[in-house]
Amino acid sequence: MKPQVLIVAPGLAPTAPAAASVLDGAQRAGVEAEFLAPASENALRRHLKTGNVQLVYLLAQGKSRASASHTTLNFDGANGPASRAVNLRHLASVIAKSEATRLVVLQPTEATAEMGGSAAALVEHGVPAAILWPSVPAVPLLGEAARRLFERFQAAAPLAELAAAGGSTDNTESAGKLAVTAPTSPTATPTAAQPAASPIAPEIPAAEVRRREIEATLKSKRVAGLFDVFLCYNRADKRAVKAIARTLKERGVLPWLDEWELPPGQPWQPLLEQQMESIRSAAVCVGSAGVGPWQEQELYGFLREFVDRRAPVIPVLLPDAPTAPELPVFLRAMTWVDFRQSDPEPMDRLEWGITGVRPAFE
Repeated sequence: MKPQVLIVAPGLAPTAPAAASVLDGAQRAGVEAEFLAPASENALRRHLKTGNVQLVYLLAQGKSRASASHTTLNFDGANGPASRAVNLRHLASVIAKSEATRLVVLQPTEATAEMGGSAAALVEHGVPAAILWPSVPAVPLLGEAARRLFERFQAAAPLAELAAAGGSTDNTESAGKLAVTAPTSPTATPTAAQPAASPIAPEIPAAEVRRREIEATLKSKRVAGLFDVFLCYNRADKRAVKAIARTLKERGVLPWLDEWELPPGQPWQPLLEQQMESIRSAAVCVGSAGVGPWQEQELYGFLREFVDRRAPVIPVLLPDAPTAPELPVFLRAMTWVDFRQSDPEPMDRLEWGITGVRPAFE
């Protein structure tokens, strides 16, 4: 029987770039893989009881603690989207009950996550073997690394060789005979119990990794038709709105801009109506020319759609907007983003309104 991999990615859909990349890596390696949805603790328990799960792949956000055993990972809630924190000690006890599970791979989805000692903590509390990989790299690299890991896992490769599949150019250090952690310092040296892994990928600057990750994220969203924000604007403000759209893309936010998304020679209304249902928010951009007539028709149509879906409609005042801009009635009660001011940073506020992720203003 081929090894079965259970991919546990709380807060991520199977189509999310990181999750899809791991699933693709499993498919290319010929390994049976299943995506846990919802990624809750109870769902994990149920799947482990089947006795088929040999490798648990955790793509997770978390919070480190002074004691690695008390480091927490965010799992989906049992009864809704709200996340639930599960500490590693408890998680290890859940996984250890599965006699079939041979390995846990933990890979943080945040570059800033500090998970040092997590692999050792899992092993200490009953998991047969654990690897802590570096945080999620550019998605194409992640898929290739996952493929190598799964191929070597099928061949019962040593733990150090499995860890090397993560694509890190650093040495590995042992945190116990069966726990491997990617070191936080490039000067870390291997121990006698755990030889150094050979590099399998060149080191890539962090900025380039981030650029590739964003590029892959945007491509995945566009292919799936999942736009983050519809940009509604007066033609007179096209230059300013396109500048905002480009900056949003640099941040991994996919805007729907008519000039970029409506192909020439086709009626625009059916295409717009078709995509409107999957756009998560709208930004109504107002400059010195005010709200144009075609823009106003769009606004009212979108308002009905977004109200039904409880999605945000964000008024955006462009740098040349008048002191007292004339906004449509339904927008006047909504908090706007003001590009006439630099503090707080308007692009941060716009991204907050679109994604729901609050920036660090402090």
